[in-house]
Amino acid sequence: MKSSPFSSLTTKMNGGNYELWAMQVKLTLIAHDKEHLILEPEPVQKVGKYGTWFKDNSLVMVWIVGTLSQDIANEVLHKESAKGMWDSLAATYSQARNETRIMQLHHDIHQMRQDGRPVHTYYSSLKSMFERLNSYFPAACKCEQQKAYRDMLMVGVFLLGLDSVCEFAKNQMLTSPSIPPIDEAYSRLSRIPIPAATVPDTTSAMLATRGRGGSFFARGRGGRGRGPPTSRPVYCFY
Repeated sequence: MKSSPFSSLTTKMNGGNYELWAMQVKLTLIAHDKEHLILEPEPVQKVGKYGTWFKDNSLVMVWIVGTLSQDIANEVLHKESAKGMWDSLAATYSQARNETRIMQLHHDIHQMRQDGRPVHTYYSSLKSMFERLNSYFPAACKCEQQKAYRDMLMVGVFLLGLDSVCEFAKNQMLTSPSIPPIDEAYSRLSRIPIPAATVPDTTSAMLATRGRGGSFFARGRGGRGRGPPTSRPVYCFY
């Protein structure tokens, strides 16, 4: 028997991580040309790629069971097909129609703030939440206005949640004739220098407590020091 392509997955599906698990399983099966085994019913005519359906179905069932926690695996062992397993797990653990979870996610997105974190960390967290929201309630493919609205909402929340050190850059983008997409907004922020005077010098504050008399710059004789370091530009992702 072939080794499982999911052997590199270290996290078992435990019910609370269904969305991540489903995405990994589906992409892996696509890479092995076996996604039809979880997406399509058993074919009547087993020809072409369906010629080895029984063998492939059994193989994918074994692969899927290997990615589940023991309790969840026991729930689907009686299924007769990989699609049966897939559909059962989706019906039980998918949050795609969970209005409470969707509302909570909307709330969390609007409460998201940078709060002193590096911009790249804040950006990644916010974008991940929007990706999760889209997986729960995806925009219709034909509704470009709906997709444009969600994109605008994502960049708006991202910019409004930035720390004050990025205020000038944020205002430039919010008042421009065309607000940039979130990826471009992040790219701009990562390149714009921010005056050092506006950035909390937490390193100097920490080192200041190490000198005699509680002063970092007064460690020389008679309390003489060289003074603070020359101001230099830093970036918004400090």
